[in-house]
Amino acid sequence: MLPHIAHPSVLLGILLAALGLVLHDVAQVVALRALGLPGPLRQGRLRPEAQRWFDVYGLVGLLLTGLGWLKPVEVNVFRPSQRRRAALGLAAGPVVLLVMAVVWTALAHVLPASSGGFSRTLLISAGFYSTALFVLSCIPVPPLLDGGRILFLLAPRSNGWMQAEYTLVERNVGTVIAMVLVLAPLVIPPLDVVEHLAVPLFNALFNGLGTSAPTLTVT
Repeated sequence: MLPHIAHPSVLLGILLAALGLVLHDVAQVVALRALGLPGPLRQGRLRPEAQRWFDVYGLVGLLLTGLGWLKPVEVNVFRPSQRRRAALGLAAGPVVLLVMAVVWTALAHVLPASSGGFSRTLLISAGFYSTALFVLSCIPVPPLLDGGRILFLLAPRSNGWMQAEYTLVERNVGTVIAMVLVLAPLVIPPLDVVEHLAVPLFNALFNGLGTSAPTLTVT
């Protein structure tokens, strides 16, 4: 967010997109409860206490780039049926982010391009950053990104998969990869994997509504 401090409309758009992360976590907790996995809800994951929501690495990413995450919703499952249900429940988070991207983009589409101005820039920014957060969440790297958590919940419990999970989670390799994905573009813009994936998706959402999309970047 800090690079856009001089552009209030973009900054507020990023904040609107970041609010989607709260809905992302709420959706996961509610979905897990509906699937018979009430652990996160019983443990107070939805209580309004900062330590239950904020992850220091995700917060740094949000402040510096507008991309990040909240504290992952914890699930402790062992049986294959539980692991499948947990994966389905966690998938509710990225789905919510995508829905938010569609909502903000649709609202931006309602405003004619000729109007320009603060409101349209705000909504376009919210739509783009929601799209980027969705893309980031789907990257298959645990333990901070949903795509990785879902992948390893569904993966076979073979020695190879378990060793990979140990390396990524217990040795913090996954955390380092997630931080590099978010922060590396500040130093080397061509390394912006999230933007390269988010821009075509955002354009597709916007163009699908019948209007040529402006291109925003996350740096």
